[in-house]
Amino acid sequence: MAQASPIRIVCAANDKYAKPLAVMLTSLMINKKSGLPVKIYVIDGGGLSARSKERLRRTVRPYGADLLFVPFNNNKLAALNRLKIYRRYGKEAFYRIFIPELLGPGVTRALYLDSDLIVRKDITALWRLPLRGALAAAAKDPSAPGRTRRLGLPKGKYFNSGVLLINTAGWRKYGVRRRVVEFIRNNRRNIRFPDQDGLNAVLKG
Repeated sequence: MAQASPIRIVCAANDKYAKPLAVMLTSLMINKKSGLPVKIYVIDGGGLSARSKERLRRTVRPYGADLLFVPFNNNKLAALNRLKIYRRYGKEAFYRIFIPELLGPGVTRALYLDSDLIVRKDITALWRLPLRGALAAAAKDPSAPGRTRRLGLPKGKYFNSGVLLINTAGWRKYGVRRRVVEFIRNNRRNIRFPDQDGLNAVLKG
């Protein structure tokens, strides 16, 4: 009998966020009730030590989750690394926009989670959420009004990028990563939150 397709969780971290990531992954696994397997991808641009990686492996091992460290070449961020916003938030904040190309064409959806979250319910329901052709699903940000005005977006249409259910095939098809980078570079004076502002502008909230 063929194994069910796994829930694909993607995170990004450095040593500073390794411990919060371990807490988040524990909360995710403890609250998962379905029998679906879980595959966790941790994007690593060189900021995770061997000790941190081993700690993360030990964290998920009791739950039978598959954990992979995905190397990231920070030269891909050359177009952004001179911006003030890059220095303020760090390179890891931008890794999520590269998820579809990092996971490859065999993966059609992925669930990105910020490292400092706590998962309080079974993640399976979110994973199974129908996208119906949308490029992503995310929660509305409560600070939307001021941010939509600043970015010239429709009123109230601004989401938080800390939890993103991504249509990876659609992102690749429509060049979302390239368009986000271009928007950030061309609108640097209006950018306050790095990838989040860019994603909202490209995906239109």
